[in-house]
Amino acid sequence: MSDTFALELNEKSMEKARKNYSEIPAFNIESIFQLAIEKQGTAEVLERLMGIRRELNAEAAKKAFDEAMAAFQAECPVIDRPKSVSTNSGTKAYSYAPFEHIIQIVKPYLNQHGFSYTLDTDTESAQGWVIAKCHVTHSAGHVMTSTAKFPLGTKTGIMSETQVFAAALTFASRRVFCNAFGIVTSGEDLNGATAKEKPQGPSSLASEPTVKEYAAKLWELLKPVRGTAKTWVAANAWMVDECIIDPDERAPEFTPERFKEVILKAKGKL
Repeated sequence: MSDTFALELNEKSMEKARKNYSEIPAFNIESIFQLAIEKQGTAEVLERLMGIRRELNAEAAKKAFDEAMAAFQAECPVIDRPKSVSTNSGTKAYSYAPFEHIIQIVKPYLNQHGFSYTLDTDTESAQGWVIAKCHVTHSAGHVMTSTAKFPLGTKTGIMSETQVFAAALTFASRRVFCNAFGIVTSGEDLNGATAKEKPQGPSSLASEPTVKEYAAKLWELLKPVRGTAKTWVAANAWMVDECIIDPDERAPEFTPERFKEVILKAKGKL
């Protein structure tokens, strides 16, 4: 009985199922599964069919996930950066979008397209680093995990070790969340109205910073991602990951013009 059924399933049942269910526009594994039950198929045959059903369901869930993600990214607006950070002299250093601000804007779009998420940390993170994970789940069942690794920031006199870790985790969670959903935050408006630098006049050209000064500026700008590192390794790795520089480039071996480009791009990412 088992050999006869297996042969029939392989050579005849598929054709019979197609004829019986000709009104179904696509291949229907459930109809084949029901036919196998009616024919009293062996456990091996039923297990194979169950495996095929799992694969088809997974493919359908992945397709629904991809389509929903594309629709979400098409509708989700660019996030503004309402918070500013100042230097010791009181001038604006950079601006950023707090995590709660991002969530408030994108949450309706996530719900509309069937997405939910959970944030997690890697308990095996190496000392001096924090690894954040964002698990994205779609209502169709597909799950995707995005991971981001960042060094711990510099500890100040009023911060405990827990606060240092929490600050780094907040930063990493925000980055990994945006990476997972392809969320874009607005770049810094250097000219007050456009995304271009103000044109340089003769006086500014005369005081063009040196390569060393540019390197110091970029080094300070990358403090949130390089942490307490004493070399450019972590900073360069982050800039490569963020597509700011090419893999074969290394700071501080840039020309003044390249430094200006990299600093502008880094400001747009931080």
